[in-house]
Amino acid sequence: AQARALARLGWRVSFHDGGDLIAVDMHDSAVDTWREWGRSLGLPDVTSPAWKVADVTVVWLTLGLPLPRLLVGRAGALDRLLLALRAIMSVPLARSYERRGAAYWLSPLADPLAAARLTWSVVRPARRWRDRDYV
Repeated sequence: AQARALARLGWRVSFHDGGDLIAVDMHDSAVDTWREWGRSLGLPDVTSPAWKVADVTVVWLTLGLPLPRLLVGRAGALDRLLLALRAIMSVPLARSYERRGAAYWLSPLADPLAAARLTWSVVRPARRWRDRDYV
């Protein structure tokens, strides 16, 4: 959200590997993950409704649908390429995560669930965070 706001104001924004500066501590349970994904993924403060629809569509086409299409025998070359890229990207991203157990390496299997949660958070944004309710 901050990067988008600065870019909108004309700032030059770029992304760099922060693996040496930060460590990502994942949620402790599936329930926490499900709840917290909904709070952060939709970016309701900085994304217009039209862009949210476009973003959700891209997430479904690139992450949410390739695995189910593969499992039902309907995957095309693009689906296979997207799944391969997702698996390959897990390797360089791994160093940013403190815990890289089986859940990390199997996380591409949760991409359809992440797409569903993102869709839900766009349709019905979270209004509670850290035991506080927001309008």
